[in-house]
Amino acid sequence: MVKLSPKDALSLAMHIMEAEKEQSWPGLKAKLEAQDVAEALGAEGLFTLMEAFLARATATLPDKRLAEELSFWADGGTYTTHLQGFQAIPPRALVKEAEKRGWLVKTLPQKTLVSPPEGKPLALTTLLVEQG
Repeated sequence: MVKLSPKDALSLAMHIMEAEKEQSWPGLKAKLEAQDVAEALGAEGLFTLMEAFLARATATLPDKRLAEELSFWADGGTYTTHLQGFQAIPPRALVKEAEKRGWLVKTLPQKTLVSPPEGKPLALTTLLVEQG
């Protein structure tokens, strides 16, 4: 097999992600590994692809579902208590999507405040948003 450059590997991985419509990051990563694309991506390429995967996943959420997910994390939810476990969309990706939609997002030292168009404002721990 021809060795792919990181740039070509990322382009191929993006194509696979869109064509396969994989719903989970572990599932997509397994497909990339099976096709010998993951290794060519390297850590930086995998991170870039994961960010694109999360952006695609959050963009498909209706406003109500996005607000529910943010509320889960604001109420102290964790990956171990989330129905999707460690495959749940991380808070940082949800907050990024809220910003893209024009929701008011304000990051303070201890809390990140998000105001969905309907419902109460939400306060997520800033550390969780930055790390999660």
